[in-house]
Amino acid sequence: MIKKHDCEQEFQSIISTVEEIRSLLLGMCDKQFKVKQDQSIVKLLEEIEKTIGNLINLESNLFPKTKIKQENGHHSNHLIIQNNSVVEIENHYKQILMLINEDPQREGLIKTPYRAAKAFLELTCGYNLNLKKIVNDAIYQSDSKELVVVKGIEFHSLCEHHLLPFVGKCHVGYIPQGKVIGLSKIARVVDLYSKRLQIQENLTYQIAQCLYDVINAKGTIVRIEAEHMCMKMRGISKQNSFMITTSSVGCLETDVGIRQEFFNLTGGNK
Repeated sequence: MIKKHDCEQEFQSIISTVEEIRSLLLGMCDKQFKVKQDQSIVKLLEEIEKTIGNLINLESNLFPKTKIKQENGHHSNHLIIQNNSVVEIENHYKQILMLINEDPQREGLIKTPYRAAKAFLELTCGYNLNLKKIVNDAIYQSDSKELVVVKGIEFHSLCEHHLLPFVGKCHVGYIPQGKVIGLSKIARVVDLYSKRLQIQENLTYQIAQCLYDVINAKGTIVRIEAEHMCMKMRGISKQNSFMITTSSVGCLETDVGIRQEFFNLTGGNK
């Protein structure tokens, strides 16, 4: 008897094969054909799109528990994205292109909705990351009682108001209370909350509160400095502006001396 897991893998393999055929055809269009002038290729691509959509709908009915997957709960460049999400978002991007009087079938744009859909899901993969899997038991007993600082964690996020990026650095500090956390896990916690639709104020607080809870720290403090494309590319268009936010939890809300030490170490006293 064929196991359900094996059957699901086979089904996903079929969808991947059809998508690969689509990619090959799109590549041929880019290199050899003027898409508008070759209606046979356009028609074939449309049929393949319908086939992929039908296969994905059937897969959803047969295997309703299929979700977006990450290796060990971590963000990865090899993120396996649920196919029906890609197709649905891809179709919306095509509509957007048409609404701005562009032709999604012209040579330079024919792959764009698909690429944009995959990119958007990758940029917002934080919604599907699992905190428990990220930490992965990397919490260790320690007698340290002094300030621990991880400085200059690079991040990017999407402004929830305009869906434009904001990019910068995150500095994290905490006072242990019998436990410390693996160094890389702090950077992964930053990814967990930054790879979502965000505002910087909330992002700063969420990182501080999460680490405080996960390791039962005596106190945590986070400082973020970032450039916002919604300020640079639209509206007021101020090119040299950047935003600084801080958030503290526990003893670091009130301990002026340790707060100053953190700001000195992270450049926040300038």
